[in-house]
Amino acid sequence: TLSWDGTDAQSYNVDAEEFMGSFVPQHIDSDAPSQSVDNMPMRIAQSMRLAFFNQIAQEMSQNNYESVRELLKELHTKMRTLLPSREDLHSHINDEDISSC
Repeated sequence: TLSWDGTDAQSYNVDAEEFMGSFVPQHIDSDAPSQSVDNMPMRIAQSMRLAFFNQIAQEMSQNNYESVRELLKELHTKMRTLLPSREDLHSHINDEDISSC
C-alpha cells in the first residue's frame, strides 16, 4: 500500500512533524536526474495530492464547501468507528452540525 508520498505505507513509523510535512506541496523538477522512472510512484503521489488540495481550494474559493463537508463527515464516521462503545461521545461527533454549515 502506498502512502501520500509514494512510499510503502507499512515500511516505517512516522512522527507527527514528518507526517504534517508530507502535506506540503513540493515542486517537481522534470529535468532533475533524481526524477527518474525509479521515483515514478512518488511523483504520481505528489501530483495526486497536489491536484486533490488544489481542487478543494478552488471549490472553497467559489464558496462551494460540499467536498469539505463530505471529508468532515467521513472523518466523523471514522472517529465514531474508533469509539464504538462510547456512544456518549458520538453526540459530540455528529454530522448534523456539518450539514447545517
